[in-house]
Amino acid sequence: VSTQSIESPVMDHLPALKKAARQAAIARRTLLHQQFLEQYPDAQTQNVITVSGDADKGQNASIWTTIFDRVVGLIDAFNAKSDSSHTQLAVSAYWPMGDEFNTVTLLHGLHERGYKCLLPVVAGKRQPLTFREWTPSLTLIPDSFGVSIPPPSQPVCEPDVLLVPFLQFDRNGYRLGYGGGFYDRTLHHLRGQKPVLAVGIGYQGQEVDSVLHSEHDEKLDAIVTEQASIIINA
Repeated sequence: VSTQSIESPVMDHLPALKKAARQAAIARRTLLHQQFLEQYPDAQTQNVITVSGDADKGQNASIWTTIFDRVVGLIDAFNAKSDSSHTQLAVSAYWPMGDEFNTVTLLHGLHERGYKCLLPVVAGKRQPLTFREWTPSLTLIPDSFGVSIPPPSQPVCEPDVLLVPFLQFDRNGYRLGYGGGFYDRTLHHLRGQKPVLAVGIGYQGQEVDSVLHSEHDEKLDAIVTEQASIIINA
């Protein structure tokens, strides 16, 4: 039996299969979010992570400090092997909605550490995302989807590192997103211009054996969860 005869029926129904997978993954994420807050009560308090890292060390270490250290470790490794010398890496995150994994504390910590922090903005249907600079004192505005974004007056910059949300992920680096294809188009565009690091951010319980994907889906380079750092491309 040819590979094509096996894969073609699946590919024909891929949009419907992905839609069903998204619905199940959103319901599961709600449960994981509740479990996360129960397991890590300090996660409900958005404390700013300090550069010194002196706060909440040892057995009392904040879960945000732990996650932050994992993210920064990946960024530092990426920067060390980069061909170009960055004086200030640009790191994009996302402003969470509902029970999405919360990156607000990470943004504050990255800003204090000296990274240029960015938030994504939808430029148009079937277009790559654009990114505007974020600072802690900035007042965000809602876009047409209700997502909080920096106002148009903020400088636009292309990220070197992207912290990417997902509904599911697997150990091959594939992610299930919300279906708009924005991050796939964005990563394809950026990777054609320069080296970038794409780090998925979410809950360990969102891992699956294999994410439904097509040839147009861009892989993550690493995933960071409350439990581990998973490196896809060393």
